[in-house]
Amino acid sequence: MDPKLTLKKEDYKRFKKCFKLSWALANRANLKQVQTWVSEQQLSVFFDLKDNIHGAKIDEDSFLNDEDEENNAVNILNENLYDLMLETAWPAGKGNDDFDTQKLINYHDDLNQLIDPEEIIEFYPGETIADGNEVGARAREYFTRDYKCFNLDHYSKKIAFAKTQEILQDQSYQVYFEPSFQYNNCITKCDILKRLDDGSFHLIEVKASTGKKYDKDYGAYIEKDLKIDHAYDIAYQYYVLTGCGLQISKISVMLLDPSYYRHGDINYDRLFILQDYFKQPLTRMEGVSLMTFAQQLTTGDITDPRLKNERAIELDLASIKLGYQKSLAEIYDLFVSASCWNQKPDDHFRYYGYCQHASALLPEHNSVFELYRGMGKKTLLLYEENIMMLKDIHLPFNFKRSATLKKTLQFNEPQTRQIKVLQDLDPIINPHRVDELLQIFCQYQYPIYMYDFETMKAAVPRFDYSYSYQQIPFQYSVHVLTDDNFDYQDESTMDHYAYLADGLEDPRLALATQLVADLTKNGVGVYVAYYKSFECKVLFELADYLNWKISTTDNISLKQQYQYLQTKLLEIRAKTIDLMDFF
Repeated sequence: MDPKLTLKKEDYKRFKKCFKLSWALANRANLKQVQTWVSEQQLSVFFDLKDNIHGAKIDEDSFLNDEDEENNAVNILNENLYDLMLETAWPAGKGNDDFDTQKLINYHDDLNQLIDPEEIIEFYPGETIADGNEVGARAREYFTRDYKCFNLDHYSKKIAFAKTQEILQDQSYQVYFEPSFQYNNCITKCDILKRLDDGSFHLIEVKASTGKKYDKDYGAYIEKDLKIDHAYDIAYQYYVLTGCGLQISKISVMLLDPSYYRHGDINYDRLFILQDYFKQPLTRMEGVSLMTFAQQLTTGDITDPRLKNERAIELDLASIKLGYQKSLAEIYDLFVSASCWNQKPDDHFRYYGYCQHASALLPEHNSVFELYRGMGKKTLLLYEENIMMLKDIHLPFNFKRSATLKKTLQFNEPQTRQIKVLQDLDPIINPHRVDELLQIFCQYQYPIYMYDFETMKAAVPRFDYSYSYQQIPFQYSVHVLTDDNFDYQDESTMDHYAYLADGLEDPRLALATQLVADLTKNGVGVYVAYYKSFECKVLFELADYLNWKISTTDNISLKQQYQYLQTKLLEIRAKTIDLMDFF
Protein backbone atom coordinates (compact mmCIF):
# COMPACT_ATOMS: atom_id res chain seq x y z
CA MET A 1 0.00 0.00 0.00
CA ASP A 2 1.21 3.49 -0.84
CA PRO A 3 2.33 4.98 2.51
CA LYS A 4 1.46 8.45 1.21
CA LEU A 5 -2.18 7.52 0.58
CA THR A 6 -4.43 9.05 3.22
CA LEU A 7 -8.19 8.93 3.40
CA LYS A 8 -10.67 11.53 4.62
CA LYS A 9 -14.18 11.07 5.89
CA GLU A 10 -15.49 12.34 2.54
CA ASP A 11 -13.80 9.38 0.83
CA TYR A 12 -15.54 6.98 3.18
CA LYS A 13 -18.98 8.62 2.97
CA ARG A 14 -18.90 8.75 -0.83
CA PHE A 15 -17.72 5.16 -1.02
CA LYS A 16 -20.81 4.14 0.93
CA LYS A 17 -22.78 5.48 -2.05
CA CYS A 18 -20.52 4.37 -4.89
CA PHE A 19 -16.82 3.73 -5.44
CA LYS A 20 -16.92 5.62 -8.74
CA LEU A 21 -18.13 8.73 -6.94
CA SER A 22 -15.50 8.35 -4.23
CA TRP A 23 -12.62 7.90 -6.71
CA ALA A 24 -13.74 10.75 -8.97
CA LEU A 25 -13.89 13.23 -6.10
CA ALA A 26 -10.83 12.01 -4.21
CA ASN A 27 -8.58 14.66 -5.77
CA ARG A 28 -8.41 17.14 -8.63
CA ALA A 29 -6.39 14.81 -10.85
CA ASN A 30 -9.03 12.09 -10.64
CA LEU A 31 -11.84 14.53 -11.34
CA LYS A 32 -9.93 15.94 -14.29
CA GLN A 33 -9.47 12.41 -15.65
CA VAL A 34 -13.22 11.74 -15.42
CA GLN A 35 -13.86 15.02 -17.21
CA THR A 36 -11.45 13.93 -19.96
CA TRP A 37 -13.24 10.60 -20.39
CA VAL A 38 -16.55 12.43 -20.65
CA SER A 39 -15.29 15.04 -23.11
CA GLU A 40 -13.73 12.28 -25.25
CA GLN A 41 -17.09 10.46 -25.21
CA GLN A 42 -15.76 7.41 -23.42
CA LEU A 43 -18.04 7.74 -20.43
CA SER A 44 -21.39 9.11 -19.23
CA VAL A 45 -21.69 10.50 -15.71
CA PHE A 46 -24.81 11.32 -13.75
CA PHE A 47 -23.37 13.06 -10.72
CA ASP A 48 -22.63 16.70 -10.23
CA LEU A 49 -20.19 18.62 -8.08
CA LYS A 50 -23.04 20.71 -6.72
CA ASP A 51 -24.59 17.59 -5.17
CA ASN A 52 -21.41 16.86 -3.21
CA ILE A 53 -20.49 20.25 -1.79
CA HIS A 54 -20.97 20.29 1.96
CA GLY A 55 -24.70 19.86 1.30
CA ALA A 56 -24.74 23.17 -0.55
CA LYS A 57 -27.22 24.34 -3.14
CA ILE A 58 -25.23 26.37 -5.61
CA ASP A 59 -26.39 27.82 -8.90
CA GLU A 60 -24.68 25.95 -11.71
CA ASP A 61 -24.42 29.07 -13.86
CA SER A 62 -22.38 30.83 -11.20
CA PHE A 63 -19.52 28.38 -11.37
CA LEU A 64 -19.51 26.26 -14.50
CA ASN A 65 -17.73 27.59 -17.55
CA ASP A 66 -20.56 28.54 -19.91
CA GLU A 67 -18.53 29.88 -22.81
CA ASP A 68 -19.45 26.76 -24.78
CA GLU A 69 -23.04 25.95 -23.92
CA GLU A 70 -22.98 22.69 -25.87
CA ASN A 71 -20.23 21.29 -23.65
CA ASN A 72 -21.58 22.45 -20.30
CA ALA A 73 -22.46 18.88 -19.37
CA VAL A 74 -18.78 17.91 -19.24
CA ASN A 75 -17.65 20.86 -17.12
CA ILE A 76 -17.74 18.89 -13.90
CA LEU A 77 -14.39 20.25 -12.70
CA ASN A 78 -14.14 23.69 -11.18
CA GLU A 79 -11.39 24.68 -8.76
CA ASN A 80 -13.63 26.75 -6.49
CA LEU A 81 -16.32 24.08 -6.36
CA TYR A 82 -13.79 21.37 -5.59
CA ASP A 83 -12.42 23.35 -2.66
CA LEU A 84 -15.91 23.70 -1.24
CA MET A 85 -16.46 19.94 -1.28
CA LEU A 86 -13.79 19.43 1.33
CA GLU A 87 -15.24 19.41 4.82
CA THR A 88 -11.96 17.99 6.08
CA ALA A 89 -9.66 20.83 5.10
CA TRP A 90 -6.87 22.79 6.72
CA PRO A 91 -5.71 26.34 5.94
CA ALA A 92 -2.31 26.77 4.33
CA GLY A 93 0.47 27.47 6.81
CA LYS A 94 3.25 30.01 6.26
CA GLY A 95 6.00 28.14 8.03
CA ASN A 96 9.10 26.65 6.47
CA ASP A 97 8.45 22.95 5.80
CA ASP A 98 12.00 22.18 6.94
CA PHE A 99 11.24 23.22 10.52
CA ASP A 100 10.76 20.40 12.97
CA THR A 101 7.31 19.97 14.46
CA GLN A 102 7.97 21.73 17.77
CA LYS A 103 9.45 24.77 16.01
CA LEU A 104 6.45 24.88 13.73
CA ILE A 105 4.09 24.74 16.69
CA ASN A 106 5.89 27.57 18.44
CA TYR A 107 6.06 29.57 15.22
CA HIS A 108 2.34 29.24 14.60
CA ASP A 109 0.99 29.88 18.07
CA ASP A 110 -0.11 33.33 16.92
CA LEU A 111 -3.34 32.40 15.12
CA ASN A 112 -3.31 35.65 13.19
CA GLN A 113 -0.33 34.38 11.22
CA LEU A 114 -2.11 31.22 10.14
CA ILE A 115 -4.59 32.62 7.61
CA ASP A 116 -3.25 32.89 4.10
CA PRO A 117 -5.17 35.67 2.26
CA GLU A 118 -4.55 33.91 -1.03
CA GLU A 119 -6.51 30.90 0.24
CA ILE A 120 -9.67 32.89 0.97
CA ILE A 121 -12.49 32.12 -1.47
CA GLU A 122 -13.30 35.34 -3.27
CA PHE A 123 -16.91 34.59 -4.12
CA TYR A 124 -20.06 33.93 -2.16
CA PRO A 125 -20.18 30.15 -1.82
CA GLY A 126 -23.92 29.72 -1.56
CA GLU A 127 -26.46 30.15 1.19
CA THR A 128 -26.14 26.62 2.54
CA ILE A 129 -22.39 26.89 3.07
CA ALA A 130 -22.91 30.29 4.68
CA ASP A 131 -25.53 28.70 6.93
CA GLY A 132 -23.11 25.91 7.82
CA ASN A 133 -20.43 28.40 8.75
CA GLU A 134 -22.83 30.39 10.92
CA VAL A 135 -24.16 27.29 12.66
CA GLY A 136 -20.59 26.22 13.37
CA ALA A 137 -19.80 29.62 14.88
CA ARG A 138 -22.98 29.58 16.98
CA ALA A 139 -22.20 26.07 18.21
CA ARG A 140 -18.86 27.31 19.47
CA GLU A 141 -20.56 30.20 21.23
CA TYR A 142 -22.87 27.65 22.86
CA PHE A 143 -19.86 26.08 24.59
CA THR A 144 -17.74 29.17 25.22
CA ARG A 145 -20.46 30.45 27.57
CA ASP A 146 -19.65 27.81 30.19
CA TYR A 147 -16.32 26.19 29.31
CA LYS A 148 -12.73 27.07 28.66
CA CYS A 149 -12.24 26.25 24.99
CA PHE A 150 -9.35 25.97 22.55
CA ASN A 151 -9.87 26.55 18.83
CA LEU A 152 -7.59 24.61 16.46
CA ASP A 153 -9.45 25.61 13.32
CA HIS A 154 -6.77 27.89 11.90
CA TYR A 155 -3.81 25.56 12.19
CA SER A 156 -2.38 24.27 8.94
CA LYS A 157 -2.33 20.56 8.22
CA LYS A 158 1.40 20.44 8.98
CA ILE A 159 0.73 21.75 12.47
CA ALA A 160 -2.76 20.59 13.36
CA PHE A 161 -2.09 16.97 14.36
CA ALA A 162 0.84 17.75 16.65
CA LYS A 163 -0.87 20.81 18.13
CA THR A 164 -3.96 18.73 18.87
CA GLN A 165 -1.92 16.16 20.80
CA GLU A 166 -0.14 18.92 22.68
CA ILE A 167 -3.24 20.84 23.70
CA LEU A 168 -5.13 17.69 24.75
CA GLN A 169 -2.52 17.32 27.49
CA ASP A 170 -3.57 20.68 28.91
CA GLN A 171 -6.46 19.68 31.11
CA SER A 172 -7.38 23.26 31.89
CA TYR A 173 -9.36 23.18 28.64
CA GLN A 174 -12.70 21.37 28.65
CA VAL A 175 -13.72 21.83 25.00
CA TYR A 176 -11.70 21.67 21.79
CA PHE A 177 -12.85 23.01 18.44
CA GLU A 178 -11.63 21.36 15.20
CA PRO A 179 -8.99 19.02 16.68
CA SER A 180 -7.19 16.92 14.04
CA PHE A 181 -6.31 13.22 14.24
CA GLN A 182 -4.53 10.66 12.09
CA TYR A 183 -4.70 6.87 12.36
CA ASN A 184 -4.07 4.01 9.92
CA ASN A 185 -3.62 6.44 7.00
CA CYS A 186 -6.96 8.07 7.83
CA ILE A 187 -7.23 11.73 8.80
CA THR A 188 -10.09 13.69 10.27
CA LYS A 189 -11.10 16.90 12.00
CA CYS A 190 -13.80 16.89 14.66
CA ASP A 191 -16.20 19.76 15.08
CA ILE A 192 -16.22 19.65 18.87
CA LEU A 193 -14.53 17.41 21.41
CA LYS A 194 -15.55 17.84 25.04
CA ARG A 195 -13.54 16.45 27.94
CA LEU A 196 -15.70 14.75 30.58
CA ASP A 197 -15.00 14.52 34.30
CA ASP A 198 -13.71 10.95 34.10
CA GLY A 199 -11.14 11.86 31.43
CA SER A 200 -13.10 10.38 28.54
CA PHE A 201 -14.48 12.51 25.72
CA HIS A 202 -17.82 13.51 24.26
CA LEU A 203 -17.61 13.60 20.44
CA ILE A 204 -19.99 16.18 18.94
CA GLU A 205 -20.65 16.65 15.23
CA VAL A 206 -22.36 19.92 14.26
CA LYS A 207 -24.80 19.89 11.36
CA ALA A 208 -26.79 22.77 9.90
CA SER A 209 -29.85 20.51 9.74
CA THR A 210 -32.98 20.34 11.83
CA GLY A 211 -33.33 17.47 14.28
CA LYS A 212 -37.10 17.41 14.63
CA LYS A 213 -40.16 17.12 12.42
CA TYR A 214 -43.75 18.06 13.05
CA ASP A 215 -45.98 15.04 13.62
CA LYS A 216 -49.61 15.79 12.76
CA ASP A 217 -50.88 12.80 14.74
CA TYR A 218 -49.15 13.95 17.92
CA GLY A 219 -49.64 17.64 17.18
CA ALA A 220 -46.06 18.29 18.24
CA TYR A 221 -42.44 18.18 17.09
CA ILE A 222 -40.67 14.85 17.52
CA GLU A 223 -37.03 13.89 17.00
CA LYS A 224 -36.34 12.27 13.64
CA ASP A 225 -33.86 9.64 12.51
CA LEU A 226 -30.40 10.87 11.66
CA LYS A 227 -29.36 11.03 8.01
CA ILE A 228 -27.20 8.07 7.10
CA ASP A 229 -24.40 10.33 5.81
CA HIS A 230 -24.22 12.00 9.21
CA ALA A 231 -24.03 8.63 10.94
CA TYR A 232 -21.17 7.49 8.68
CA ASP A 233 -19.44 10.79 9.43
CA ILE A 234 -19.61 10.06 13.15
CA ALA A 235 -18.58 6.41 12.79
CA TYR A 236 -15.48 7.34 10.78
CA GLN A 237 -14.41 9.90 13.39
CA TYR A 238 -14.98 7.41 16.21
CA TYR A 239 -12.83 4.86 14.37
CA VAL A 240 -9.94 7.32 14.00
CA LEU A 241 -10.15 8.81 17.49
CA THR A 242 -10.34 5.48 19.30
CA GLY A 243 -7.51 4.25 17.09
CA CYS A 244 -5.47 7.17 18.41
CA GLY A 245 -6.11 5.98 21.96
CA LEU A 246 -8.89 8.35 23.00
CA GLN A 247 -11.74 7.00 25.09
CA ILE A 248 -15.03 8.19 23.58
CA SER A 249 -17.88 7.59 26.02
CA LYS A 250 -20.56 9.76 24.45
CA ILE A 251 -21.48 10.73 20.88
CA SER A 252 -23.97 13.38 19.77
CA VAL A 253 -24.95 15.30 16.71
CA MET A 254 -25.73 18.96 17.35
CA LEU A 255 -28.77 19.95 15.31
CA LEU A 256 -31.15 22.87 15.03
CA ASP A 257 -34.53 22.88 16.76
CA PRO A 258 -37.19 23.99 14.21
CA SER A 259 -39.71 24.59 17.00
CA TYR A 260 -37.62 27.47 18.37
CA TYR A 261 -38.86 30.96 17.49
CA ARG A 262 -36.38 33.73 18.09
CA HIS A 263 -37.24 36.53 20.51
CA GLY A 264 -34.47 39.07 21.01
CA ASP A 265 -30.98 37.60 21.41
CA ILE A 266 -30.41 34.00 20.39
CA ASN A 267 -31.31 31.51 23.10
CA TYR A 268 -28.62 28.90 22.54
CA ASP A 269 -30.31 26.34 24.77
CA ARG A 270 -33.39 26.51 22.50
CA LEU A 271 -31.60 26.91 19.18
CA PHE A 272 -29.76 23.58 19.44
CA ILE A 273 -30.60 20.02 20.35
CA LEU A 274 -28.08 17.26 21.01
CA GLN A 275 -29.25 14.03 19.40
CA ASP A 276 -27.71 10.76 20.55
CA TYR A 277 -29.70 8.40 18.31
CA PHE A 278 -29.08 7.16 14.79
CA LYS A 279 -32.45 5.40 14.70
CA GLN A 280 -35.22 6.56 17.03
CA PRO A 281 -37.00 3.95 19.18
CA LEU A 282 -40.10 2.41 17.62
CA THR A 283 -43.15 0.90 19.29
CA ARG A 284 -41.77 -2.61 19.07
CA MET A 285 -38.10 -1.93 18.46
CA GLU A 286 -35.39 -0.30 20.51
CA GLY A 287 -33.54 2.69 19.15
CA VAL A 288 -30.00 2.57 17.82
CA SER A 289 -27.71 5.04 19.54
CA LEU A 290 -24.88 6.75 17.70
CA MET A 291 -22.51 5.06 20.12
CA THR A 292 -23.86 1.63 19.15
CA PHE A 293 -23.65 2.50 15.46
CA ALA A 294 -20.06 3.73 15.72
CA GLN A 295 -18.87 0.92 17.98
CA GLN A 296 -20.34 -1.89 15.91
CA LEU A 297 -18.99 -0.50 12.63
CA THR A 298 -15.58 0.01 14.24
CA THR A 299 -15.31 -3.44 15.80
CA GLY A 300 -17.09 -5.24 12.97
CA ASP A 301 -19.27 -7.02 15.53
CA ILE A 302 -22.57 -5.91 14.01
CA THR A 303 -25.33 -7.48 16.09
CA ASP A 304 -28.11 -4.88 16.11
CA PRO A 305 -30.88 -6.04 13.73
CA ARG A 306 -31.38 -2.49 12.44
CA LEU A 307 -27.74 -2.45 11.29
CA LYS A 308 -27.80 -5.77 9.45
CA ASN A 309 -26.88 -4.15 6.11
CA GLU A 310 -23.78 -2.42 7.47
CA ARG A 311 -20.13 -3.49 7.24
CA ALA A 312 -17.05 -3.01 9.35
CA ILE A 313 -15.34 0.30 8.63
CA GLU A 314 -11.96 -1.36 8.18
CA LEU A 315 -13.33 -3.53 5.36
CA ASP A 316 -14.59 -0.44 3.55
CA LEU A 317 -11.38 1.48 4.14
CA ALA A 318 -9.32 -1.43 2.82
CA SER A 319 -11.51 -1.54 -0.29
CA ILE A 320 -11.11 2.19 -0.83
CA LYS A 321 -7.33 2.03 -0.48
CA LEU A 322 -7.17 -0.94 -2.82
CA GLY A 323 -9.36 0.81 -5.36
CA TYR A 324 -7.48 4.10 -5.21
CA GLN A 325 -4.25 2.29 -6.15
CA LYS A 326 -5.64 0.65 -9.28
CA SER A 327 -4.30 1.70 -12.67
CA LEU A 328 -6.27 4.11 -14.84
CA ALA A 329 -7.17 1.26 -17.18
CA GLU A 330 -8.63 -0.70 -14.26
CA ILE A 331 -10.46 2.37 -12.99
CA TYR A 332 -11.97 2.99 -16.41
CA ASP A 333 -13.21 -0.60 -16.54
CA LEU A 334 -14.88 -0.07 -13.18
CA PHE A 335 -16.49 3.17 -14.34
CA VAL A 336 -18.13 1.56 -17.36
CA SER A 337 -19.28 -1.49 -15.39
CA ALA A 338 -22.85 -1.94 -14.22
CA SER A 339 -21.87 -2.16 -10.57
CA CYS A 340 -21.03 0.51 -8.03
CA TRP A 341 -18.34 -1.97 -6.89
CA ASN A 342 -19.35 -1.11 -3.36
CA GLN A 343 -21.79 -4.00 -3.11
CA LYS A 344 -23.78 -2.93 -0.09
CA PRO A 345 -26.93 -4.98 0.57
CA ASP A 346 -29.32 -2.04 0.79
CA ASP A 347 -28.04 -0.77 -2.56
CA HIS A 348 -29.35 -4.02 -4.03
CA PHE A 349 -32.71 -3.22 -2.49
CA ARG A 350 -32.87 0.33 -3.82
CA TYR A 351 -31.25 0.07 -7.24
CA TYR A 352 -31.01 -3.70 -7.73
CA GLY A 353 -27.23 -3.56 -7.34
CA TYR A 354 -26.68 -1.31 -10.35
CA CYS A 355 -24.82 2.00 -10.46
CA GLN A 356 -26.64 5.27 -11.04
CA HIS A 357 -23.55 7.53 -11.03
CA ALA A 358 -21.61 6.58 -14.18
CA SER A 359 -21.83 4.18 -17.09
CA ALA A 360 -20.43 3.44 -20.51
CA LEU A 361 -21.26 6.18 -23.00
CA LEU A 362 -24.98 6.78 -23.52
CA PRO A 363 -26.57 8.94 -26.23
CA GLU A 364 -26.75 12.61 -25.29
CA HIS A 365 -30.52 12.86 -25.63
CA ASN A 366 -33.45 10.60 -24.72
CA SER A 367 -31.45 7.78 -23.16
CA VAL A 368 -33.15 5.66 -20.51
CA PHE A 369 -31.41 7.75 -17.85
CA GLU A 370 -33.62 10.68 -18.91
CA LEU A 371 -36.73 8.81 -17.81
CA TYR A 372 -38.81 10.86 -15.39
CA ARG A 373 -37.67 9.78 -11.92
CA GLY A 374 -37.44 6.06 -11.13
CA MET A 375 -33.70 5.43 -10.76
CA GLY A 376 -34.28 1.72 -10.23
CA LYS A 377 -36.21 1.44 -13.50
CA LYS A 378 -33.47 3.33 -15.35
CA THR A 379 -30.77 0.96 -14.20
CA LEU A 380 -32.90 -2.10 -14.95
CA LEU A 381 -33.65 -0.87 -18.47
CA LEU A 382 -29.96 -0.38 -19.20
CA TYR A 383 -28.38 -3.32 -17.45
CA GLU A 384 -31.04 -6.06 -17.44
CA GLU A 385 -33.19 -5.20 -20.45
CA ASN A 386 -30.25 -3.96 -22.58
CA ILE A 387 -32.26 -0.91 -23.69
CA MET A 388 -30.39 2.38 -24.11
CA MET A 389 -33.05 4.61 -25.70
CA LEU A 390 -36.52 5.44 -24.47
CA LYS A 391 -37.88 5.09 -28.00
CA ASP A 392 -36.93 1.39 -27.98
CA ILE A 393 -39.29 0.57 -25.11
CA HIS A 394 -42.35 -1.29 -26.37
CA LEU A 395 -45.46 -0.49 -24.35
CA PRO A 396 -46.98 -2.13 -22.41
CA PHE A 397 -43.62 -3.15 -20.94
CA ASN A 398 -42.95 -6.05 -18.60
CA PHE A 399 -39.76 -5.88 -16.55
CA LYS A 400 -37.95 -9.20 -16.17
CA ARG A 401 -37.25 -8.24 -12.56
CA SER A 402 -41.00 -8.38 -11.77
CA ALA A 403 -40.76 -12.17 -11.63
CA THR A 404 -38.68 -11.89 -8.43
CA LEU A 405 -40.69 -9.08 -6.81
CA LYS A 406 -43.88 -9.22 -4.77
CA LYS A 407 -45.30 -6.29 -6.74
CA THR A 408 -45.22 -5.97 -10.52
CA LEU A 409 -42.84 -3.25 -11.69
CA GLN A 410 -44.54 -0.84 -14.09
CA PHE A 411 -44.08 2.60 -15.61
CA ASN A 412 -46.23 5.23 -13.95
CA GLU A 413 -48.44 7.62 -15.92
CA PRO A 414 -45.87 10.45 -16.42
CA GLN A 415 -43.22 7.94 -17.51
CA THR A 416 -45.64 6.30 -19.96
CA ARG A 417 -46.54 9.68 -21.47
CA GLN A 418 -42.85 10.57 -21.83
CA ILE A 419 -42.12 7.33 -23.70
CA LYS A 420 -45.17 7.69 -25.96
CA VAL A 421 -44.34 11.28 -26.91
CA LEU A 422 -40.79 10.32 -27.89
CA GLN A 423 -42.04 7.42 -29.98
CA ASP A 424 -44.99 9.08 -31.73
CA LEU A 425 -43.96 12.76 -31.58
CA ASP A 426 -47.66 13.55 -31.16
CA PRO A 427 -49.31 15.50 -28.34
CA ILE A 428 -51.13 13.36 -25.80
CA ILE A 429 -54.67 14.45 -24.99
CA ASN A 430 -56.65 12.77 -22.25
CA PRO A 431 -60.35 13.32 -23.11
CA HIS A 432 -61.36 12.22 -19.63
CA ARG A 433 -59.73 15.35 -18.19
CA VAL A 434 -61.53 17.87 -20.41
CA ASP A 435 -64.31 18.36 -17.85
CA GLU A 436 -61.70 18.78 -15.14
CA LEU A 437 -59.95 21.49 -17.18
CA LEU A 438 -63.25 23.26 -17.81
CA GLN A 439 -63.88 23.37 -14.07
CA ILE A 440 -60.45 24.89 -13.58
CA PHE A 441 -61.12 27.50 -16.27
CA CYS A 442 -64.36 28.47 -14.52
CA GLN A 443 -62.37 29.53 -11.46
CA TYR A 444 -60.66 32.29 -13.43
CA GLN A 445 -62.82 35.38 -12.91
CA TYR A 446 -61.62 38.96 -13.38
CA PRO A 447 -59.69 40.59 -11.92
CA ILE A 448 -57.01 37.90 -12.02
CA TYR A 449 -53.94 38.58 -9.87
CA MET A 450 -50.91 36.44 -10.70
CA TYR A 451 -48.33 36.71 -7.94
CA ASP A 452 -45.00 35.19 -6.98
CA PHE A 453 -42.75 35.49 -3.92
CA GLU A 454 -39.00 35.46 -3.61
CA THR A 455 -37.87 34.32 -0.18
CA MET A 456 -34.76 33.97 1.91
CA LYS A 457 -34.03 31.48 4.66
CA ALA A 458 -31.37 31.09 7.30
CA ALA A 459 -30.31 28.24 9.53
CA VAL A 460 -30.03 30.60 12.49
CA PRO A 461 -33.18 32.78 12.69
CA ARG A 462 -32.34 36.38 11.88
CA PHE A 463 -35.54 38.11 12.95
CA ASP A 464 -37.86 38.04 15.93
CA TYR A 465 -40.63 35.46 15.62
CA SER A 466 -38.86 33.41 12.96
CA TYR A 467 -37.50 29.86 13.04
CA SER A 468 -34.70 27.92 11.36
CA TYR A 469 -35.06 27.79 7.57
CA GLN A 470 -38.34 29.69 7.57
CA GLN A 471 -39.08 31.10 4.12
CA ILE A 472 -39.10 34.87 4.71
CA PRO A 473 -40.51 36.85 1.74
CA PHE A 474 -38.50 39.89 0.71
CA GLN A 475 -39.73 40.40 -2.86
CA TYR A 476 -42.83 39.81 -4.93
CA SER A 477 -44.20 40.51 -8.38
CA VAL A 478 -47.85 40.87 -9.38
CA HIS A 479 -49.40 40.84 -12.86
CA VAL A 480 -53.09 41.72 -13.17
CA LEU A 481 -55.63 40.92 -15.89
CA THR A 482 -58.75 43.07 -15.56
CA ASP A 483 -60.70 41.94 -18.65
CA ASP A 484 -60.46 40.03 -21.94
CA ASN A 485 -58.57 42.85 -23.62
CA PHE A 486 -55.08 41.67 -22.81
CA ASP A 487 -52.17 40.51 -24.90
CA TYR A 488 -49.20 38.71 -23.35
CA GLN A 489 -47.03 40.27 -26.04
CA ASP A 490 -48.07 43.75 -24.92
CA GLU A 491 -47.30 44.53 -21.29
CA SER A 492 -49.36 47.72 -21.44
CA THR A 493 -52.53 45.61 -21.52
CA MET A 494 -51.79 44.31 -18.02
CA ASP A 495 -51.10 45.98 -14.69
CA HIS A 496 -47.78 45.20 -13.01
CA TYR A 497 -46.74 45.70 -9.39
CA ALA A 498 -43.55 44.73 -7.62
CA TYR A 499 -41.84 45.09 -4.26
CA LEU A 500 -38.24 44.60 -3.17
CA ALA A 501 -37.17 45.04 0.44
CA ASP A 502 -34.24 47.37 1.01
CA GLY A 503 -31.84 46.91 3.89
CA LEU A 504 -31.10 44.24 6.47
CA GLU A 505 -34.19 44.72 8.64
CA ASP A 506 -37.09 42.30 8.87
CA PRO A 507 -38.99 42.84 5.59
CA ARG A 508 -42.26 41.16 6.53
CA LEU A 509 -44.40 44.02 7.86
CA ALA A 510 -43.55 46.45 5.06
CA LEU A 511 -43.97 43.73 2.45
CA ALA A 512 -47.33 42.59 3.85
CA THR A 513 -48.61 46.18 3.89
CA GLN A 514 -47.68 46.82 0.26
CA LEU A 515 -48.78 43.34 -0.86
CA VAL A 516 -52.31 43.82 0.47
CA ALA A 517 -52.49 47.20 -1.26
CA ASP A 518 -51.31 45.80 -4.60
CA LEU A 519 -53.52 42.71 -4.47
CA THR A 520 -56.68 44.73 -3.88
CA LYS A 521 -56.14 47.72 -6.21
CA ASN A 522 -58.67 46.36 -8.67
CA GLY A 523 -60.92 44.93 -6.02
CA VAL A 524 -60.86 41.44 -4.55
CA GLY A 525 -60.43 38.89 -7.32
CA VAL A 526 -58.95 35.52 -8.09
CA TYR A 527 -55.33 34.94 -7.15
CA VAL A 528 -53.09 32.66 -9.17
CA ALA A 529 -49.78 31.10 -8.12
CA TYR A 530 -47.68 28.35 -9.63
CA TYR A 531 -47.36 25.62 -7.00
CA LYS A 532 -49.70 27.46 -4.69
CA SER A 533 -48.83 25.47 -1.57
CA PHE A 534 -45.60 27.46 -1.33
CA GLU A 535 -47.23 30.87 -1.76
CA CYS A 536 -50.07 29.90 0.56
CA LYS A 537 -47.63 28.87 3.27
CA VAL A 538 -45.83 32.21 2.93
CA LEU A 539 -49.18 34.02 3.25
CA PHE A 540 -50.19 31.94 6.27
CA GLU A 541 -46.89 32.62 8.04
CA LEU A 542 -47.18 36.33 7.26
CA ALA A 543 -50.63 36.27 8.89
CA ASP A 544 -49.21 34.35 11.84
CA TYR A 545 -46.41 36.91 12.14
CA LEU A 546 -49.04 39.68 12.25
CA ASN A 547 -50.88 37.78 14.97
CA TRP A 548 -47.65 37.88 16.99
CA LYS A 549 -47.31 41.62 16.28
CA ILE A 550 -50.86 42.12 17.57
CA SER A 551 -49.93 40.36 20.81
CA THR A 552 -46.88 42.56 21.37
CA THR A 553 -48.51 46.00 21.23
CA ASP A 554 -51.08 47.91 23.30
CA ASN A 555 -51.52 50.53 20.59
CA ILE A 556 -55.15 50.22 19.40
CA SER A 557 -54.41 51.80 16.02
CA LEU A 558 -51.56 49.37 15.34
CA LYS A 559 -53.68 46.42 16.45
CA GLN A 560 -56.39 47.42 13.99
CA GLN A 561 -53.84 47.87 11.20
CA TYR A 562 -52.32 44.44 11.83
CA GLN A 563 -55.76 42.79 12.09
CA TYR A 564 -56.82 44.31 8.75
CA LEU A 565 -53.65 43.06 7.02
CA GLN A 566 -54.05 39.63 8.61
CA THR A 567 -57.66 39.33 7.43
CA LYS A 568 -56.78 40.34 3.87
CA LEU A 569 -53.81 37.96 3.67
CA LEU A 570 -55.95 35.02 4.76
CA GLU A 571 -58.66 36.04 2.28
CA ILE A 572 -56.10 36.13 -0.55
CA ARG A 573 -54.82 32.75 0.57
CA ALA A 574 -58.33 31.27 0.50
CA LYS A 575 -58.94 32.60 -3.02
CA THR A 576 -55.62 31.42 -4.49
CA ILE A 577 -55.78 28.80 -7.24
CA ASP A 578 -52.91 26.79 -8.66
CA LEU A 579 -51.59 27.25 -12.19
CA MET A 580 -50.05 23.78 -11.81
CA ASP A 581 -53.54 22.28 -12.10
CA PHE A 582 -53.17 22.54 -15.88
CA PHE A 583 -50.13 20.29 -15.82
